[in-house]
Amino acid sequence: AEEATLDRFDCRNKWFGLVFSSEVKEEPYGLQLLGDPLVLYREPSSGKVSCLLDKCPHRSAPLSVGVVRDGYLECKYHGWQFNTEGECVGIPSEPRRDKYSPSQCTYSYPVIEKYGLVWVWPGLKHKAHEKLIPSFIFDDVYNVSGWALDFSFRDFDIDAGLLVENLLDPSHLPFTHENTLAKRSDATEMDIKMEKDNIFGQKESNASDFPEGFYGFTGKVVKPLLTKPDQQIFTFLAPHIVRLDLGFEKKLIQIHLMVPIGPSRARINYLFYRNFAVPLNKLPGFHRIWQWYSEKILDQDVELLTGQHINLLQKGKPWNSAVRADKLGVKYRKWRAEAEKLDPWFKEFTTSGTTDIEDIGGVIQKSDQTDVSKNKKNSVNETSSPIQRCGYLESKTTPPAGFKFKPRPRIPLIDQSTIFYFVAVVVSIVAVCLYNRSGREIN
Repeated sequence: AEEATLDRFDCRNKWFGLVFSSEVKEEPYGLQLLGDPLVLYREPSSGKVSCLLDKCPHRSAPLSVGVVRDGYLECKYHGWQFNTEGECVGIPSEPRRDKYSPSQCTYSYPVIEKYGLVWVWPGLKHKAHEKLIPSFIFDDVYNVSGWALDFSFRDFDIDAGLLVENLLDPSHLPFTHENTLAKRSDATEMDIKMEKDNIFGQKESNASDFPEGFYGFTGKVVKPLLTKPDQQIFTFLAPHIVRLDLGFEKKLIQIHLMVPIGPSRARINYLFYRNFAVPLNKLPGFHRIWQWYSEKILDQDVELLTGQHINLLQKGKPWNSAVRADKLGVKYRKWRAEAEKLDPWFKEFTTSGTTDIEDIGGVIQKSDQTDVSKNKKNSVNETSSPIQRCGYLESKTTPPAGFKFKPRPRIPLIDQSTIFYFVAVVVSIVAVCLYNRSGREIN
């Protein structure tokens, strides 16, 4: 077996924490990763999550709008059915076949569920070792007594790299997140001391490495003018994870997993662990209040990041004049540029085994007993995913003049069902009071 180590700039041969496990049910769930359209679903009998290319090999219809029937993913267009390995197991218009050709199968992606997340591997299948899931990021807090967890996700119309840089930027907090995470008076002189660094192979003095097979860097915020103790440790793990360690005795650990959906689309899955105020999580409605406040904080980033993304699409530079506090974000951007140079993240997908239109007649006339294993040339379920190269941050659309992205409406602090229940109770109480009063007046 191949050694479970990867190149520091290889972005496809990595596990991506794509979605929370609680989001994936038996119904198909569609999402893209690095431009690949994916569909996830739970196999009813085993409960295991499967991930296939969200593209029916018949007419390129999205399988994510289909259904899971008798344990198989069924395309809504013509009823073709596929097992968890992407093999076609049924075509209603060709019911007498025992086996179907590779050109009638779809691609399957390696999947593992761990730490409450569904991890998907978009690269070479034979390199998808479970030990390359970054356990060391989670092990000190996941299911550990004395820690509370809140988690959620959100999609943005920006490149995932801007989310990474934003999270690695400690100096923006007093201004962008004034009155939520910080206040303007918190702004002070700031530098970054590197504690771990192997992202380029050469590390700063006294900086240690990550475990074998993982690449990234860790920096500690230094505030020389601060009189009271403060701790902010920022970790980037290539290609998409940022962890923030905040505080000393009362600690808040934030783990953010950026999902690069497309050149102008990204998802952030975020988990907040804390070792204080743990009983609050048992209070009814606490998670909703936490989620509402988290959305408020993210809204403060939306307008800035979206405008920044538009400027980058129009050939702006991500960094024009960096200062000491920008060290982590600049290091990420240099790594990302090198990674994109070697292998662009976003690529047009094509199914290498798809039959050419000229060959359709020949396929129809083939024997009904076509053996999948004998036709490796057209197989779409080989070791690499069905993709082709295309440029980074390419956009076929130009934003209109004066375009200004506004944050989406936040979830209400109190949902409609709760409001309805409260109103119903109040109305009932008033009705009972009026009834009793009228009864006394009659007597």
